[in-house]
Amino acid sequence: MCEKENSYPISNLKSILRPDVNKLKGVDADQLAREQPLPPMVWPQKIMLIMIPLYLIMLLIPSFLDKSNPVVNLLATLGPLGVTIVWIIFFCIIRYQGKEVLNFSNP
Repeated sequence: MCEKENSYPISNLKSILRPDVNKLKGVDADQLAREQPLPPMVWPQKIMLIMIPLYLIMLLIPSFLDKSNPVVNLLATLGPLGVTIVWIIFFCIIRYQGKEVLNFSNP
């Protein structure tokens, strides 16, 4: 009985929130790429793109490697919050065209 009660709201949402996607059937990704090409990535975007896998690796390394390694031990001591703070500080310190890459003062 609990399963039925839990699945009931989801089935209601499917019938209520049914978006009309007929206009998207004729959209072609290649056509969009030709009409509106993306600008090339700038330096901060490239750095942040590299940062994402490094961040995930830094979070996962303490789970897989021996903590006798000083780097692994440091990452295990920092934990997810510490690693996140290190990356935030790093992006607040580095500059691109005279501005911080991650700026909290300007929205």
